[in-house]
Amino acid sequence: ALLAQQERGLSKRMVAFTAEGRQIARHGYPMRAGSSVGTVASGNFSPSLGHPIGMGYLSPPPDPGTQIEVEIRKSWLSMTETELPFL
Repeated sequence: ALLAQQERGLSKRMVAFTAEGRQIARHGYPMRAGSSVGTVASGNFSPSLGHPIGMGYLSPPPDPGTQIEVEIRKSWLSMTETELPFL
């Protein structure tokens, strides 16, 4: 199964992101990055980091560094892709 997946390639990619301000991307919110679309899998405010963090899945997988946006309360807000773990 893993060899078949390696030959086909991935259909989606998990991305981790952070946000400025206090608006939190919650589970199920739509997200996009270029021509890729998906949904937020998890999001919350990180008291230790002092800003919102989250993760989601995008399909087709976007190129690393592509600008991520999440729709929060009918507005598309920019997010910054980051590496895991959140430190």
